[in-house]
Amino acid sequence: MLTYQNRILFRRWAAGDREAVEAEVRGQAGLGEKSLILETLDFLRSFERGETAKPAAITYRHRIVLWTILECGSLAAARHYVSAVLGDSSVRIGSLPALVLAAPPTPPGQHETEFADDPAADVQVVPRAGSRTVLFVFTGGARRFCGPLVLMHQWFRRLDANIVYLRDHSSMFYAGGIASLGKGYDETVGRLWDIAWSLGAERVLCTGSSAGTFGALRYGLDLSAEKVLGLSGPSRLDDSAQRVLERLQRRRPSATPFDPGHLDMAALYGRTPRRPAVRLTFGQQNAIDRAEAENMQPIGGVELDPVPGVEEHDIVSALGSRGFEARLHWLVAPSSSRPSYH
Repeated sequence: MLTYQNRILFRRWAAGDREAVEAEVRGQAGLGEKSLILETLDFLRSFERGETAKPAAITYRHRIVLWTILECGSLAAARHYVSAVLGDSSVRIGSLPALVLAAPPTPPGQHETEFADDPAADVQVVPRAGSRTVLFVFTGGARRFCGPLVLMHQWFRRLDANIVYLRDHSSMFYAGGIASLGKGYDETVGRLWDIAWSLGAERVLCTGSSAGTFGALRYGLDLSAEKVLGLSGPSRLDDSAQRVLERLQRRRPSATPFDPGHLDMAALYGRTPRRPAVRLTFGQQNAIDRAEAENMQPIGGVELDPVPGVEEHDIVSALGSRGFEARLHWLVAPSSSRPSYH
């Protein structure tokens, strides 16, 4: 999609270093890549001037241009690109354009780029003054949460919670820990506890999308989370365990090996008396996501939340703004009883 180097260029451009960035693009980028980047930056300039811009001539480029606009941090320009430039024909369930249009507006008096995502960071904290709730957000294998974090933050920023965005750059479903937080799972849990304490947590919540669902379920137990919300993700790594172990040894040879017996969340939750309330949302017509959720069905306190008629894996755009907000409301609403962290 977008290289890390290009993401850095886009942020420099958005911060005002425009002429230098455009000269660098013209001098170094490959022909096709150069054209795409300059096309995006031309669109952003036209949007700022209030002028009408034409979309890319080739359809597959539309999505890349849209991602690039979001990387530059302009949500208003992204909405304009979808609604006024691409038109209704580009918007379908499960698509990035649908997600852009579904995103809630920036709260009054706040800047639309409150959170500037660093794609290289595996831990990013967005504090909320006065909040005693910490929400750990486990991104999926594509290092996003159904959509780009800068877009998804439009939902998360409205919650009365400190938000902690997490990535597993090793692509191990978080089973081997998070690299910047320690050598393995146990050290990572300890560091996440430290983050929660530093934010004054009285409640810990977890949510994950796709591969991040496994992380949210696994860490939710050891962080004494009150609730876990999973979106279209795995609840077990039985068929993937050996591959994940080999990947850990190859990518992080100094990491502490994890216990393969802790890779089926149904078994782990079943033998743990004190566990979070869990809600698993998935497309009813997606056989893989449905089977992963049904694996947890026998466990008390687990609610299956199938979305009728939906086959897409990226469930948020299918839910729409209100549907996703309803799930987040469930997540942050106080339970009748909850664990104490102090």
